[in-house]
Amino acid sequence: ATRVTVIDVSQPDAPVVIRTVDVEGWYVDARRMDADLYLVVSRYAEIPWDLLDRVWDPTLGLPEVDWDITEQEREEATDAARQILRPIVEAALAGTALEDLLPRVVDAGPGDTGSARVLLECSDVYHPAGTSVPSVLAVVHLDLADGPGGDLGGTGLMADGWTVYASQDHLYVAQSSWGWWWGWGELDVQTHIHRFALDGPNTEYEASGAVDGWLLNRYSMGEYQGHLRIATTDFGSQWSGQEPEEDPASNVFVLARSGPDLTVVGELRGVAPGEQIYSARFQGDRGFLVTFEQVDPLFTLDLSDPTSPTVVGELEVPGYSAYLHPVGNDHLLAVGMDGTEEGAITGLAVSLFD
Repeated sequence: ATRVTVIDVSQPDAPVVIRTVDVEGWYVDARRMDADLYLVVSRYAEIPWDLLDRVWDPTLGLPEVDWDITEQEREEATDAARQILRPIVEAALAGTALEDLLPRVVDAGPGDTGSARVLLECSDVYHPAGTSVPSVLAVVHLDLADGPGGDLGGTGLMADGWTVYASQDHLYVAQSSWGWWWGWGELDVQTHIHRFALDGPNTEYEASGAVDGWLLNRYSMGEYQGHLRIATTDFGSQWSGQEPEEDPASNVFVLARSGPDLTVVGELRGVAPGEQIYSARFQGDRGFLVTFEQVDPLFTLDLSDPTSPTVVGELEVPGYSAYLHPVGNDHLLAVGMDGTEEGAITGLAVSLFD
């Protein structure tokens, strides 16, 4: 479980624990906005072992497939398998208690041990389109203003994700495709993104989408005027061990919500072929990318038109920047490693760019 401990520090010489909240699941990330705490946890769903035995039963008549079939043939085989497996899954789960499927929570005040209850109702948990894994990804809201009695609730998604970015209005959880790749067949180099509206007790899941490429970290995402900008690299060999067919490049996508979908409304592809993103940052209608192979190109992006992101500047310096931080509107602080023109790393580097 993941524990949130709320401490009253109004008396600096006598801090007091006023609330502990234990949420079942792995800690992913958290954000605080004024008196609202948003906690993201991921809990792998408990699947009955006898269900695993059933799906390996050779008498079920599941379609035989291999990885050389066409996409249409794979979809047809998947549909046929779903028709066979759905009633078996439903029967296996019919007698399963909600506590075994959904995350539980224990909310305790001063001098209270609390008792476990299910955090989410079934109607609070959504199932997005696209690739998913049997996990419950929960965004938990905790009201810090009312002490031990503040609101505790949340919303959930049948998916997984480990990279979190939040604006003032929305929280995004992303996961690149290596997170659900089983190690055989062709690896889809994609990043799936799930968006939640941040509204205190009314926090809820809104939409999901996907873009090509793999995400480095949360600084590779940024929201501005309702649009999400996300920077990815076509290929990241350090994760999969696969050799790319072509030189990877980097991309910037701009997404907007359309009903339950996050759709791409603008894109910039093919930045710095043969290199990977080492850092990124978005600020208003501008963006900054650092890629690296032997020298560090710092790219400046114009994002004022969401449908047409463009590169408007480029600076090459030895080494690379691993973290970018805006300093006011006119300067960019970069922290990384210095290097030679041949790509050898020589030590720490801190730079300030105009």
